Amino acid sequence: MQIVGLRSSFKRTVKKIAWSAQLSELAGATSLTFVLASRSKSGVERILIRQETDISNPDFDILANRLNLALLVGRKPGTYVMRYLRESDVLAEGMFTLTR
Repeated sequence: MQIVGLRSSFKRTVKKIAWSAQLSELAGATSLTFVLASRSKSGVERILIRQETDISNPDFDILANRLNLALLVGRKPGTYVMRYLRESDVLAEGMFTLTR
C-alpha cells in the first residue's frame, strides 16, 4: 500500500486519486469515520462527506483507497482535507489541492 510518485495537487479533471493513510495508532475498531472537507483560504472548513468506512481488521494501522475525489467535490478547484476518525479521535489527516 505504498503510493509511488507522491503528489498533493491534481487537476480537477483527474479521474481517480489514490491515497494511503498511516494511522497514528491501530484502527482499534471495525469501522472508522472518513471525513472529506473543503478548506477556505482563511482556514474555515466545510464538511462535504462524512461516512463510516469498514475496516477488515482492527489491528490495521495503514489504510488505502482510490476514488474519483474530483467528482465528489464537484470538480471545484480548492484545498481539501481528508481525515479518518475513531469516535472523536483523529487517527490520520491529509490535504490535497484541485487545480484548473
